[in-house]
Amino acid sequence: MHLFGDFTRTDPSPSAYRESEYDFLNRSCWNVSIRARELCTAWFDTYPTNEQPDLGARFTDNDPGQHLGAYFELVLYELLRRLGFTVTVHPSVPGINARPDFLAESGRHRFYLEATVSQASSGEIPNNAILNQIYEWIDELDNPYFFVSVRPSGLPTKQPPRKIIHAPIMKLMAASDPEQVLREIEDDSWQPANPPFITIELEGCNLFVQLWPKSRHKWGISDGRTLAAWHGGGMGDVAPTIGSVVDKKAREKRVGQLDAPLIVACSTIDGFFKFGEEGLVSLFGRRNRDYAAPDWNMHLGEPRTESGAWVDRNGAPRNTNLAAVWLFHNIRPVAPTPLGSGNRLFLNPFTEDRLPKEMLKLAAARVHDGQMVWTEGFDLLRLLEVPEIPSDDLRKAGTA
Repeated sequence: MHLFGDFTRTDPSPSAYRESEYDFLNRSCWNVSIRARELCTAWFDTYPTNEQPDLGARFTDNDPGQHLGAYFELVLYELLRRLGFTVTVHPSVPGINARPDFLAESGRHRFYLEATVSQASSGEIPNNAILNQIYEWIDELDNPYFFVSVRPSGLPTKQPPRKIIHAPIMKLMAASDPEQVLREIEDDSWQPANPPFITIELEGCNLFVQLWPKSRHKWGISDGRTLAAWHGGGMGDVAPTIGSVVDKKAREKRVGQLDAPLIVACSTIDGFFKFGEEGLVSLFGRRNRDYAAPDWNMHLGEPRTESGAWVDRNGAPRNTNLAAVWLFHNIRPVAPTPLGSGNRLFLNPFTEDRLPKEMLKLAAARVHDGQMVWTEGFDLLRLLEVPEIPSDDLRKAGTA
């Protein structure tokens, strides 16, 4: 089975907002897309042959949840393999029907790994076909000086004519001096930048549209996209959702009945995720006061305003056989790096299960003397032998 079509790729256009991530990855000739296809193909070849049809079907699915979930499992399998583990996919567990995603073994040490993707992203494009069409129309306005950001209030209920979107934005661009706007943004005064903007009124929704100047060295150069940023419902709190999906996996896999510790690997597809605040809240629950650097004081046992995957509202431990949670941020094949924007292994302070030494070499967070200690670990990109592409070349056409 093959993950991608066998044809010469010459399409350098950016992904359309109504296009699935897989379809874009399969047809794009960008350098980052070429690298992603080569890596995924190589990793897929090492995946157990009997498991390839299921993983391949989900990877090529146009549903983003299926596609990103399959990609995440493919990456995790390869990471475990390169860390030195013998990996079994969907192992049977004595006494229960649930099958975790992986069993990893090294010498006398063993653990189960369950993968999940949290798409609680407030920064993602809302799942609305009318908005996606509007975003594509905005990208047609290839201006030599300006990008555009859009913030919708609500969701449109009726498709507007293209000219309702194009005309006011083109008028705003024509009336704006890019040199003046750029100077105001570069001004070091205390006043926040306020580039030119308009509000486009639609049925069920208003669009707040703002111009942002390109860097001077890019004036007159087409970037292939005019829409530089879009926003959903604002910067929502993703921590409860991460905590709930981790807790759900722990309950589904009956962690108390497993014959080895369980690690849940969770990738959150969110532009605003922070390993400190959201990571700690999702696992330890929300405290009566904020978590704050540099000590991230835990105060284990104190009551919480919200439960986490490891601590209930009374401060008591839960899911104690959930040995660790491996959090990833925005892991997707066409991201600037195929491992997203970082990862960290959070170790459960309430469990005495010892994980293999290989896992303890990862970037980790653990509670020690009431404080969260952050340690760095393996360079996972180097471990996976990911070819580096200069940032300016990621979206350039390569030899596909």
